[in-house]
Amino acid sequence: MTLVVKNAIGKVGENVAEFSGHSMRAGSCTQAVIAGMQLFQIGEQTGHISDARLARYIRPVAKWKIPSLL
Repeated sequence: MTLVVKNAIGKVGENVAEFSGHSMRAGSCTQAVIAGMQLFQIGEQTGHISDARLARYIRPVAKWKIPSLL
């Protein structure tokens, strides 16, 4: 995945050192939260088995959108 991302980034003239496959995974998790998906739904797609691990992939801009149980 990293090579695919770096190749695409290089083609649009961006600095490939600033991107990786992790960027794509984090971006998709973040967008899923913004779209209103629940963490368990996202985890089913990404293979994360804990919400704590999944939370590492959700960028701060979207974290406030996660409904709290409190």
